[in-house]
Amino acid sequence: AALGGGAAAAAYCAYRAAAATDTRGALHVWKGISAMLEGWTPTRTPLPPLARVSKVSLGSFHVAAITEDATLYTWGEGIFGALGHGDDVSRTLPQPVESLKGMKARAVSCGAWHTAVVVDRPSTRKVGDPDIDSTTRSGAELEGGDLRGLRRRLQQAFLMQVRQAHASLQEGKREREEGSKEGNMQRSEERSVQGETWEQGVLYTFGDGAYGQLGHGNKERAWIPRQVQALRGQVVAHIGCGERHTCAAVCSPVRKVFSWGDGSIGCLGQGAKV
Repeated sequence: AALGGGAAAAAYCAYRAAAATDTRGALHVWKGISAMLEGWTPTRTPLPPLARVSKVSLGSFHVAAITEDATLYTWGEGIFGALGHGDDVSRTLPQPVESLKGMKARAVSCGAWHTAVVVDRPSTRKVGDPDIDSTTRSGAELEGGDLRGLRRRLQQAFLMQVRQAHASLQEGKREREEGSKEGNMQRSEERSVQGETWEQGVLYTFGDGAYGQLGHGNKERAWIPRQVQALRGQVVAHIGCGERHTCAAVCSPVRKVFSWGDGSIGCLGQGAKV
């Protein structure tokens, strides 16, 4: 298929659609349905000026794309909240997911009616905070004898900071080796905020949860991205969505694969139809 004069860089397929990116970072989609796109030949997807697509995922009826500035865009059928914009409205054009503003999207995957995204986000922790996230225990609870638990959480927080610092150094080294001027400029801007730390590999899901595929411990829909609390404190490296189930590969603190959602035909890999 012709890509408007550009050389193909990557290709993607879904149930009723296909897409490709070219070496200029442009995204071309064809043979979509409904609000996503209706066309038999590749059509370039309009994105903001200078935006270059780095990652793409096609669902059965919607699309998600991450640009090089780590912004997540979604469009297509919005049924069940699969686009993460807080409603069930379909979009014909890419729209950034506003609730992830300030975070850096690293990976994304679309299911039939749900979406999962891995982000890095500014840490809510301060020095001495026992937990990675927003909640802490009261002094009365700590007086109740949970000092060992507090010490353990402090140690975990410290180790997480060490891992983040190491990952940041490694990433900077890779960029220098690749001679990526643009990447170096972006990273220097990130590091200009004194004392800022980032949580890496945080998983959010949204859309249809009828089979538990969102991982929130229920079967409810999520209209905007919601963090998967069961993987809180884990660094998610890769994510994949099936039609009604989800899998995540975690690289820290240990390397594991987690799966959840519809296991009626054994697709969860957990040895039973659950």
